Amino acid sequence: MHKPMLSRRGLLAQLGCALPIVGLTANAWAQGGPTVTPRQTEGPFYPRQKPADIDNDLTAFGTSSRPAVGDQLTVQGRVLDRSGNPIPGARVEFWHCDTHGTYHHVGSDGQIDQYFQGYGEMLTDVEGHYDFRTIKPGIYPGRACHIHFKVFAPGHRPLTSQMYFDTEMEANLRDGIYRRLSEAERKAVTLSTSSRSGRQSSIEGQLDVVVA
Repeated sequence: MHKPMLSRRGLLAQLGCALPIVGLTANAWAQGGPTVTPRQTEGPFYPRQKPADIDNDLTAFGTSSRPAVGDQLTVQGRVLDRSGNPIPGARVEFWHCDTHGTYHHVGSDGQIDQYFQGYGEMLTDVEGHYDFRTIKPGIYPGRACHIHFKVFAPGHRPLTSQMYFDTEMEANLRDGIYRRLSEAERKAVTLSTSSRSGRQSSIEGQLDVVVA
């Protein structure tokens, strides 16, 4: 039995957040429109076989009521074309390591959180919005904290890239993959984050994805 897919409004209400869907600022438009999200390596841990549970809530796996270990994280934004128009019906795929820095992948030999889904996907709504509930990824040698993603938007080239955290800039600048990017490209793949405290602290991240 699969968990029900979370709507954007349902997810944000459940987490009690009110993150503004601002995304691309007026200044960005004044400079000639949004920066196309740069392509980055898929890496070796894209799932060879997708899990049975592939919804947009990675904090629980299957019918288990036990949550994944780690800081709760919500990532949301829009998928846009180069003119800034929202793209409905785009498939967004998310995958990243668990809090121990281990990917749920054939041959993984590290400590694995069996309650973490590891991979999820969803379709953007009529306004191009996507949202995922997950945990902040752990780290492993040589890489900053990051999230892998793919976007398959009708009429556009498939995109494979990675997201980084604005709170981890020192580590980002030591990451060879991030360091290769121009300043504009770095901004295009760096989540704008805020934190909420309460009974269960959480992080909210926002990033619009622009496809060519």
